Amino acid sequence: MSIFKKLKKKGTKISDIKIENYDINNDYFKYNNKIYNTKIKGEYNIKNIIPSIIILDKMNIDSRKIIPQLCLPPGRMQIIKFKNNNIIIDYAHTPDAMEKIISTVKIMDHNKIITIFGCGGNREKEKRPKMGEIASLLSDYVILTNDNPRDENPKEIIREIKQNMIAKFFMLSDEDKADVIENIDNYTLDEIEAKIREKAFVSDSD
Repeated sequence: MSIFKKLKKKGTKISDIKIENYDINNDYFKYNNKIYNTKIKGEYNIKNIIPSIIILDKMNIDSRKIIPQLCLPPGRMQIIKFKNNNIIIDYAHTPDAMEKIISTVKIMDHNKIITIFGCGGNREKEKRPKMGEIASLLSDYVILTNDNPRDENPKEIIREIKQNMIAKFFMLSDEDKADVIENIDNYTLDEIEAKIREKAFVSDSD
């Protein structure tokens, strides 16, 4: 029986995997009494690495040499350095994914968390208020914007997102968003925040 069939037969679940020690700010984790270096962020991502470690070890390949070379594809917990700040891009498009990515950022070294997102049109309307609520609970600021509204009214999509939001949030038009992004190199984070406040419509949860 092949290694892959044995592992499948054993039936190890990702949720059952226990990481002994994970230090997100120093880029290492401990599993099965071995320390692994990795630049991949997020315990949920680390748990997805564990099956690779199991397979490599079964094949007598030193997993501690392989794991540090692994990286996530663009758009998945992608970190872009901007002056003294981190801009993190992720394709999170479900409530569960939203919660995981922002929760991961919260345990990283940070000052303020500003979450910018929107929901696509003609897709899973029931997830919109859940994502808005999660973003508002876990972020210092939330900026709602368009994300391919397709045949729907963009204002209606944002209305549905903000139903359960419990904190103040901002709404930016595409034109104003483009202006902020175009001139971003000229701003500090506080200046970006001020620029957003100047151009955005500020609303409470009600």
